[in-house]
Amino acid sequence: MDEFAEARQRAKKTIQRDWQEVASTRTVGWGWPIEAVEASIPFLRSHVTELAAVISRHLPILIFQSRESPPTDTDVAIPYRDAAGNPYKCRLACSGPLTDERSQLLGSFAQAIWFALDQKMLPPGGPDGRLDKALLAWTGPALLRL
Repeated sequence: MDEFAEARQRAKKTIQRDWQEVASTRTVGWGWPIEAVEASIPFLRSHVTELAAVISRHLPILIFQSRESPPTDTDVAIPYRDAAGNPYKCRLACSGPLTDERSQLLGSFAQAIWFALDQKMLPPGGPDGRLDKALLAWTGPALLRL
Protein backbone atom coordinates (compact mmCIF):
# COMPACT_ATOMS: atom_id res chain seq x y z
CA MET A 1 0.00 0.00 0.00
CA ASP A 2 1.29 3.48 -0.91
CA GLU A 3 1.31 5.49 2.33
CA PHE A 4 1.61 8.84 0.50
CA ALA A 5 -1.08 8.35 -2.21
CA GLU A 6 -3.74 10.30 -0.32
CA ALA A 7 -1.26 13.05 0.62
CA ARG A 8 -0.24 13.40 -3.04
CA GLN A 9 -3.88 13.78 -4.05
CA ARG A 10 -4.39 16.42 -1.35
CA ALA A 11 -1.32 18.36 -2.47
CA LYS A 12 -2.42 18.45 -6.11
CA LYS A 13 -5.98 19.40 -5.12
CA THR A 14 -4.64 22.21 -2.92
CA ILE A 15 -2.60 23.62 -5.81
CA GLN A 16 -5.48 23.28 -8.27
CA ARG A 17 -8.03 24.69 -5.81
CA ASP A 18 -6.00 27.67 -4.53
CA TRP A 19 -3.97 28.85 -7.51
CA GLN A 20 -6.59 31.33 -8.77
CA GLU A 21 -6.90 32.96 -5.36
CA VAL A 22 -3.11 33.22 -5.13
CA ALA A 23 -2.90 34.58 -8.71
CA SER A 24 -5.59 37.19 -8.04
CA THR A 25 -3.02 39.24 -6.09
CA ARG A 26 0.38 37.56 -6.65
CA THR A 27 2.64 36.11 -9.31
CA VAL A 28 4.72 33.13 -8.21
CA GLY A 29 8.40 32.45 -8.72
CA TRP A 30 11.11 30.43 -7.00
CA GLY A 31 14.78 30.34 -6.40
CA TRP A 32 17.57 28.66 -4.48
CA PRO A 33 19.89 28.34 -2.83
CA ILE A 34 18.60 30.52 -0.04
CA GLU A 35 21.76 32.67 -0.17
CA ALA A 36 21.02 33.69 -3.77
CA VAL A 37 17.43 34.61 -2.94
CA GLU A 38 18.56 36.49 0.16
CA ALA A 39 21.01 38.53 -1.94
CA SER A 40 18.17 39.75 -4.16
CA ILE A 41 15.60 40.21 -1.36
CA PRO A 42 17.48 41.80 1.57
CA PHE A 43 14.60 41.77 4.09
CA LEU A 44 15.00 37.96 4.23
CA ARG A 45 18.27 38.21 6.15
CA SER A 46 16.72 38.18 9.64
CA HIS A 47 14.45 35.23 8.80
CA VAL A 48 17.26 33.24 7.20
CA THR A 49 19.56 33.87 10.16
CA GLU A 50 16.86 32.71 12.56
CA LEU A 51 16.12 29.52 10.56
CA ALA A 52 19.61 28.78 9.18
CA ALA A 53 20.06 25.44 10.94
CA VAL A 54 16.67 24.04 9.91
CA ILE A 55 16.05 25.37 6.37
CA SER A 56 15.05 22.56 3.97
CA ARG A 57 17.78 23.36 1.46
CA HIS A 58 16.64 20.80 -1.11
CA LEU A 59 13.40 22.75 -1.68
CA PRO A 60 13.09 26.09 -3.48
CA ILE A 61 12.22 29.35 -1.81
CA LEU A 62 8.84 30.46 -3.20
CA ILE A 63 8.45 34.13 -4.03
CA PHE A 64 5.01 35.74 -4.24
CA GLN A 65 5.08 39.27 -5.68
CA SER A 66 2.23 41.72 -6.06
CA ARG A 67 0.88 41.91 -9.59
CA GLU A 68 1.96 45.42 -10.59
CA SER A 69 5.19 46.07 -12.46
CA PRO A 70 7.45 46.63 -10.69
CA PRO A 71 5.94 44.81 -7.71
CA THR A 72 5.37 46.86 -4.58
CA ASP A 73 4.97 43.95 -2.17
CA THR A 74 6.80 40.63 -1.81
CA ASP A 75 6.03 37.57 0.31
CA VAL A 76 8.65 34.83 0.52
CA ALA A 77 7.93 31.27 1.69
CA ILE A 78 10.93 29.60 3.32
CA PRO A 79 10.74 25.82 3.83
CA TYR A 80 12.16 24.49 7.07
CA ARG A 81 12.33 21.24 9.01
CA ASP A 82 10.57 21.21 12.39
CA ALA A 83 11.71 19.29 15.48
CA ALA A 84 9.75 16.22 14.34
CA GLY A 85 11.59 16.24 10.98
CA ASN A 86 8.75 17.54 8.79
CA PRO A 87 10.60 19.34 5.92
CA TYR A 88 7.53 21.26 4.70
CA LYS A 89 7.04 23.77 7.48
CA CYS A 90 6.70 27.30 6.14
CA ARG A 91 7.96 30.66 7.38
CA LEU A 92 6.58 33.62 5.48
CA ALA A 93 8.75 36.71 5.28
CA CYS A 94 6.95 39.76 3.94
CA SER A 95 7.85 43.23 2.82
CA GLY A 96 4.53 44.61 4.06
CA PRO A 97 1.64 43.70 6.34
CA LEU A 98 0.37 40.13 6.16
CA THR A 99 -3.19 39.12 6.97
CA ASP A 100 -3.94 35.80 8.62
CA GLU A 101 -5.97 34.81 5.56
CA ARG A 102 -3.10 35.47 3.12
CA SER A 103 -0.65 33.77 5.46
CA GLN A 104 -2.79 30.62 5.52
CA LEU A 105 -3.34 30.67 1.75
CA LEU A 106 0.32 31.19 0.79
CA GLY A 107 1.61 28.81 3.48
CA SER A 108 -0.60 25.89 2.47
CA PHE A 109 0.01 26.59 -1.23
CA ALA A 110 3.78 26.58 -0.70
CA GLN A 111 3.64 23.38 1.37
CA ALA A 112 1.64 21.63 -1.36
CA ILE A 113 4.21 22.63 -3.99
CA TRP A 114 7.12 21.48 -1.81
CA PHE A 115 5.45 18.14 -1.14
CA ALA A 116 4.69 17.69 -4.87
CA LEU A 117 8.34 18.41 -5.68
CA ASP A 118 9.61 15.95 -3.05
CA GLN A 119 7.20 13.28 -4.29
CA LYS A 120 8.37 13.90 -7.87
CA MET A 121 4.86 14.88 -8.95
CA LEU A 122 6.50 18.06 -10.25
CA PRO A 123 9.96 18.18 -11.84
CA PRO A 124 12.71 20.13 -10.09
CA GLY A 125 12.98 23.80 -10.95
CA GLY A 126 15.84 24.94 -13.09
CA PRO A 127 16.71 26.90 -16.19
CA ASP A 128 15.04 24.30 -18.46
CA GLY A 129 11.55 25.52 -17.46
CA ARG A 130 10.18 22.05 -16.76
CA LEU A 131 8.76 23.07 -13.39
CA ASP A 132 7.05 26.10 -14.95
CA LYS A 133 5.44 23.93 -17.64
CA ALA A 134 4.31 21.25 -15.20
CA LEU A 135 2.86 23.76 -12.76
CA LEU A 136 1.10 25.62 -15.58
CA ALA A 137 -0.48 22.33 -16.70
CA TRP A 138 -2.08 22.07 -13.25
CA THR A 139 -3.05 25.74 -13.03
CA GLY A 140 -3.02 28.55 -15.57
CA PRO A 141 -0.66 31.17 -16.98
CA ALA A 142 -1.80 33.90 -14.55
CA LEU A 143 0.01 32.10 -11.72
CA LEU A 144 3.44 32.79 -13.18
CA ARG A 145 2.89 35.86 -15.38
CA LEU A 146 1.50 39.38 -15.06
